[in-house]
Amino acid sequence: MEIQLTVAGALQQSTPVTLSEREVAIMRLVADGASNREIGVQLGLSEPRIKQHIADIFAKLGANDCAHAVALAIRSGLLRSSQIYSHHRLAQVLARSGANATGS
Repeated sequence: MEIQLTVAGALQQSTPVTLSEREVAIMRLVADGASNREIGVQLGLSEPRIKQHIADIFAKLGANDCAHAVALAIRSGLLRSSQIYSHHRLAQVLARSGANATGS
């Protein structure tokens, strides 16, 4: 599942952006304040893979850093405060859904 949204990028132009389900999960954890290492542990991915996902998200959103990416995601409606998981809650959600925590 992919999520499409419109965000104002670096040039202040509205551009449609598509984030994968994995990228949305990563953004939720970034918004929750998790480190790259913690995100990797939660999702069963290596820290370098998480860094690559985050770089891809920044590029898609036109973000300069994590705070900017989170702000753009909230403004666009991609993230709401009720969707930002605590680390423990995400583990429960993934366990219940049987989500595959490996891969891209």
